[in-house]
Amino acid sequence: MKDRKAGRKAKDGLRVVHRNDQAAVRRWAAGSGQALLPMLELLENATAWYEGLRANNGGDASSFARYYRVPGISRCGVGPSTDQFDMLPALAESVEKGQAPTSVIAQARGAGNALGTNPDVPAGWSASRTRPLCPYPQVARLKPGATDLASAGSFRCE
Repeated sequence: MKDRKAGRKAKDGLRVVHRNDQAAVRRWAAGSGQALLPMLELLENATAWYEGLRANNGGDASSFARYYRVPGISRCGVGPSTDQFDMLPALAESVEKGQAPTSVIAQARGAGNALGTNPDVPAGWSASRTRPLCPYPQVARLKPGATDLASAGSFRCE
């Protein structure tokens, strides 16, 4: 039977959580495999989900969950964006040393990228264009006086 409050049952038996069910989040965090978080859904849904998670935890869920938005990426993993990044080292640092990343550097998959080209990356973008991915609700902003728009170093999370 479908539990409308907790979400829907996926074909593989995992539960997809569409609300901020703290018990489901705790089961997921404990590694029970009972909850599949909806972070790959549309940006608006993921943002609303994280906002609810924050609201259900005194306005701050950053002690156990971080949400990094990828500006420009679409649901299917394309869109004009810096969409190539590796969260694993950041996650390991956070878990093993208790140091959550202040940002994660992402690169555009432009012409010549070893992992393939994102067809939505504008032709005028540098093949080495990078941006910081910031923990929500922060966003990457150009540093005062910075002029290199292709470098993550020209931006900071605010």
